[in-house]
Amino acid sequence: MAEFPPALLKAPAFVTNLVGQIATHQNTMTAIIAERSCWQFGVSSLSQLIEFGREIIEPEKIHCPTLCLASEGEAPMFLTQACEVYDALKVPKKLHIFSTEEGADAHCQVNNLTLMQEVVYDWLDETLGR
Repeated sequence: MAEFPPALLKAPAFVTNLVGQIATHQNTMTAIIAERSCWQFGVSSLSQLIEFGREIIEPEKIHCPTLCLASEGEAPMFLTQACEVYDALKVPKKLHIFSTEEGADAHCQVNNLTLMQEVVYDWLDETLGR
């Protein structure tokens, strides 16, 4: 939420969605991140994503095994947040920080989705016992 301009957070949904459409048409990486974020949180628009961010679950309320992912090349705030969430979890948990050497150092590992998926699916196999 800290990455969004304050005016966008206060704007009506149709304005927020229009700004999101313009931004994703201007920048491929922004489009990839927006599409992935909406999919990840089960929403279909930037305004819904922002609303979800306002209602985000506190780590203490999570009761299922959790995989926390971050990348070395992310903004320091994202790396710090991933570590803070991981530390606050009281459930079986795992933290994986992707490195520059792995080629997955971008936010959400968008520069190496194959490796990110390998880590996620391996964790699911370990967690679900398959």
